[in-house]
Amino acid sequence: YFDEAQRRATQDAAAIAGLKVERIINEPTAAAMAYGLHNRSREFRAVVLDLGGGTFDVTVLEVMEGVIEIGSSAGDTRLGGEDFVDSLADLVASRDGRAETRNDPRAWAAVRAACERAKRRLSAQTEAEVLLTEVGLGARRTLSVQQTVSREDAERVWEPLLARMRAPIRRALSDARLRPEQIDEVLVVGGATRMPCVLRLAAELFGRMPLRSLPPDEAVAFGAAIQAALKSRDAAVDDLVVTDVAPFSMGIATVDMMGSRAVNGLFTPVLERGTVIPASRVKSFHTVQAMQKEIKVEIYQGEHALCRQNRKLGEFTIDSLPPRPAGEASIDVRFSYDLNGLLEVEALVPETGHRKAIALEQTPGRLTPAQVAQARQDMARLKFHPRDALPNTTAMARAEAMFAELTGFQRELLARHMSDLRLALEGQDPAAIAASREQLIGLMAALAGRD
Repeated sequence: YFDEAQRRATQDAAAIAGLKVERIINEPTAAAMAYGLHNRSREFRAVVLDLGGGTFDVTVLEVMEGVIEIGSSAGDTRLGGEDFVDSLADLVASRDGRAETRNDPRAWAAVRAACERAKRRLSAQTEAEVLLTEVGLGARRTLSVQQTVSREDAERVWEPLLARMRAPIRRALSDARLRPEQIDEVLVVGGATRMPCVLRLAAELFGRMPLRSLPPDEAVAFGAAIQAALKSRDAAVDDLVVTDVAPFSMGIATVDMMGSRAVNGLFTPVLERGTVIPASRVKSFHTVQAMQKEIKVEIYQGEHALCRQNRKLGEFTIDSLPPRPAGEASIDVRFSYDLNGLLEVEALVPETGHRKAIALEQTPGRLTPAQVAQARQDMARLKFHPRDALPNTTAMARAEAMFAELTGFQRELLARHMSDLRLALEGQDPAAIAASREQLIGLMAALAGRD
């Protein structure tokens, strides 16, 4: 669930280690692939809970006939097994009346190391001993600790951390438009998921015990290997298809006019989190000043309503706007995002045809100029509005012809379904569009067969 800066840092770390990064994928997606590879004959919905040392990730997916479709991703990049160790160390220090131990780096490191060992033992035992014998701290100071910590005591101080896990799980389910009872399997990944309290939380939320058929420390590595096989077109995975989603919303900074007062720095998403990638989405924006000649397009990533709380990815300015009163000149801003993390943002002035675009690479320098050009060419095929897609234009044309023939209640019913499809088309969500279109087609079939 890393943002752009964290992904860049990952790529930099790989470069320092002498590794060439071919693709960066989400950890839960990798874990889902590892589980899905051996269950290609099954059809099931699953949630992956990935609690590692420093992060917590959640992914909802569906496996059907060799296709692993990622429905949504969420997470907390500041919650992991290390936080459970810190809470346990705080408990141990407070019992000995040594809260100041936190201020001594050497003493705190020693206490944490002992608590890490105790935390692991508490996964299999109901009690564990925290033991430090005459640890030297310098300046003739030593630290000794000998305590017995019960699993019950530990889980009491871990309760706030467990509560924090609930929010990303709820958000991932909400984004996937699923309820807990619709999940067939709960998959756990990461060493921290060995803790009984984490397993109980998963069982409580989903009404079933998590599946642990793969080693939790290795599932992500297995998935990375599968991704490498897919990229190299290995015959062993030639019948496997994996889709992924954008983990964060991406959009631009906008201005809202409250009477004569302008409110700046508002974030307006163009490509929402949870969108299946590769994808292309477009929105129209209008000028806020009379005779405005240019618009600065500032690109952000995040989920907050204010841009300053999101991460800025880049900016550019498009000019040659026709001189018009405020609100009458417009630009269409299109976001196109591919599997390699290449984001292209394009602004078009519909009235003049003037166009400007920039490409923002998720991991700069990883793709050659030729590869970037090829990726942008591939994304060009995605750049059409769903309202222009043949299945949708055909359905609307049939509906409009039938609308002209009907009267009364039947005409009103058809009009409502046509409005539903138009609304779905503006939202540009493929699943919502398909559902609305099928409902409209079904209604037209029923009306055509009327007496």
